Amino acid sequence: MVAWQATGQRPVMAVWTTEQLTAFLNYVREDVLYPLWWLAALRGLRRGELAGLRWVDISLETRELTVMQ
Repeated sequence: MVAWQATGQRPVMAVWTTEQLTAFLNYVREDVLYPLWWLAALRGLRRGELAGLRWVDISLETRELTVMQ
């Protein structure tokens, strides 16, 4: 961040390959937070959006998730 402010050039964004993401999701498959890891990885939810999720935001009947925060 400091270099970005000094030079005005954004740093290159690091993005996982499909193989890296698959390996990570396989590694955390038994983790209690796996659904959050999955949402972040495959649906693009950010940390704040994940932290703001509530049960009322999830419809198991329609298989929909509403992101409000």
